[in-house]
Amino acid sequence: MTREAPTRPSRRPAPRSATTLASAVVALVALGLALTLSGCVGDAGAPEDDTAPAPIATMGQPIPTGDGVLTIGALVPLAGADAPVGQAALAGMELAARDIHTAGGVPGTRLVIIHADAAAPGALAGLVARGADVVVGAVGGDALVTAGNDGSAAGVAVLGLQPGTGVDDAAFDERLFGSDPGLTSTASGVEGYDAVVLVALAALASGDDGAVSIARFLPEVSVGDTECASFGACSDALRSRLGVRYAGALGTLPATAPVLAGATG
Repeated sequence: MTREAPTRPSRRPAPRSATTLASAVVALVALGLALTLSGCVGDAGAPEDDTAPAPIATMGQPIPTGDGVLTIGALVPLAGADAPVGQAALAGMELAARDIHTAGGVPGTRLVIIHADAAAPGALAGLVARGADVVVGAVGGDALVTAGNDGSAAGVAVLGLQPGTGVDDAAFDERLFGSDPGLTSTASGVEGYDAVVLVALAALASGDDGAVSIARFLPEVSVGDTECASFGACSDALRSRLGVRYAGALGTLPATAPVLAGATG
């Protein structure tokens, strides 16, 4: 059934709280809890070409720990005043997953996005229990602060991105509405999109979808000499053995590497 898209709102929503996506911080964290969570948002499928690229040589290569499924957990607000921000972030993540698949994906790897309400008790632990390799969410939120300081057993990469710069892009917003016609705001949509692209590029660069490899290679796709604004362009550069800097879908990501904290492996 075709749904009519609502009147397009501004990318700027009602005032955002600490649940908004916040900036360029990556940490390996460990959680040993097992709780329930939400279902699958999107599955980009596996590309037909399963020839994995060799990892690029400018960084040490961790021992591969991936299982062929790159699972990204979205820890975003899904209820209350900040729900439009979380829904837009999810729409951006789904859109990125489809664009990555269309561009050839990460060879031999299936990309899956799962989600949980950032305000729900045990939400982060539940994403980890469901097999998230990477959790994307609000660094300022209590759950990710706890995650970044946790030192127990099982590792997951945690990534937060800076809230938008206020740049509006009508074409990108239209694409977000195509992903979810029910959106009432597009704020944080591009941040969700860029987070997924960065994670997929790190997996491509490392030749592994494990959390340790992704955390280790996120800087490698953030500060290289070759600037690119899409997964396809960046993956072409990586296959040519070039260091890349993903500049973001709107070209607004800062030219600085994500900070690694507590990386292990």
